[in-house]
Amino acid sequence: MSAWRAGELERHLARTIREGEWFGEGDPVVVALSGGVDSLALLDLLHEGLDRVDPARPRFDLHPAHFDHRMRAGSTDEADRLEAVMKRWGLPLHRGVAPDPPSSETGARDLRFRFLRGVLDEVGARWILLGHHADDQRETVLFRILRGTGIRGLRGMQVCRPPDLLRPLLEVDRAVIRAYAERRGLEPLEDPSNRDPAFARNRIRHELLPLAREIHPGASAGLLRLSRRAREVEEVLDALLAPEVERILERGRIAAGTLGGGERPGEIAVARDDLLSYPPPVRSELLRTVAERLGSRLSEAGTGTVLEFISEGSSGGWVELPGSVLLSRDFSLLRFRRRGPDTRDRGGAAEVLIPLARSGAGSGSTEIRLGGSHWRVDWGMGGLDDGAQPSGAPTSHDRGDARWTAAFRHRDLHPPLRVRGRKPGDRVPLGVGRKKLKKLLGELRIPRGDRDRLPLLVDGSGLVLWIPGHWRAPLADPGTLSETWTIGVTDVGDGA
Repeated sequence: MSAWRAGELERHLARTIREGEWFGEGDPVVVALSGGVDSLALLDLLHEGLDRVDPARPRFDLHPAHFDHRMRAGSTDEADRLEAVMKRWGLPLHRGVAPDPPSSETGARDLRFRFLRGVLDEVGARWILLGHHADDQRETVLFRILRGTGIRGLRGMQVCRPPDLLRPLLEVDRAVIRAYAERRGLEPLEDPSNRDPAFARNRIRHELLPLAREIHPGASAGLLRLSRRAREVEEVLDALLAPEVERILERGRIAAGTLGGGERPGEIAVARDDLLSYPPPVRSELLRTVAERLGSRLSEAGTGTVLEFISEGSSGGWVELPGSVLLSRDFSLLRFRRRGPDTRDRGGAAEVLIPLARSGAGSGSTEIRLGGSHWRVDWGMGGLDDGAQPSGAPTSHDRGDARWTAAFRHRDLHPPLRVRGRKPGDRVPLGVGRKKLKKLLGELRIPRGDRDRLPLLVDGSGLVLWIPGHWRAPLADPGTLSETWTIGVTDVGDGA
């Protein structure tokens, strides 16, 4: 590939994008921009390079995103330089910065991808484009061989890795990309850590790979061939496992509904006993497949650690998987969910006051964030503004949009009403007497990991009147609409 002529790289990228059918006209696209030659060349190709070979191509709404790990002096100045370049190109640069320098490459990667996925959500894009190339693939495969990887690890990286990663230059040699950058007069940032032998990948790049080529001239091509063959074997495994994957996911959805609350947006539920019923090798593959659906790639060692947690961990415990995915165990249910970007400063409140009035002036809407979940709260006399009416039942739930509603007689409510998360000592009213909220949550078998995420309707005396989707105080049902007060909460997603 290093002998490619001018224009061949542009044609290769145009063909890869066209065959992938990933984008349409005007689609927002996030491009991870370290400032190095690979990511800068990729952005230049998308910005102007493709026009030279495919004038009729779709035009993308490009969003370069740069994350400063703060792992070396001068990183802020480098980000400023990149922003100045992007300004000349007419592109906005999304900038993120680590609160503290990460202590490892893995920690740096997790922070970076959490930021990139935050930009993805912010601009409404589907894909993050990365500048990895064929030399990165060779290094990855060789590194995984040294660690004793399995078939999936030998595959290396993927051009398209659902749900949100694309590497359109993965089949292109580094030399081709650098030659393009020189022709275009690009001025990439130089990261001195790329030559630091303290990092294992650098020793593979500068010492082990050259030695492998010296021992066997076909080593470079052989590593890529091994990757392709492993990918073919993986496709066969996936086809054989597909029916079992769908079976455990369907059973997980049923189990989640039985235990209460169902699956949340962006969550996958699996029945623990169901997963553990398979032989260990199949169990491992099923676990990896489920985790990968949320963008988490488990290594051989990581798979063993997670299976140990699933087998031995206690209910209420959780573990974080690669790719910012959380796995929690709630009774006999396993819940996989992607951790959203930090939402502490993104609006919403931890407690909201609900005005109580008999007229339409008492209608309203607000938002609340609890335990990483984001809820919209609506209320009003008679019914809700969108036409929802009290159902006559204490609680109704429309699973189509993850919305719960409850209706009360206005005169039974004692202001000020609040919607908030649970607090120590909370109690609920019974027909006669009261009960601790903690005890009720256990009786309802609400998973411990969900209890801090639930919005509660609390009256002026501090009593909990409603747990959306699970319980309503035994107050009289409303009669006519004129005396009915209705409240609804909608789960709009984790970290939304």
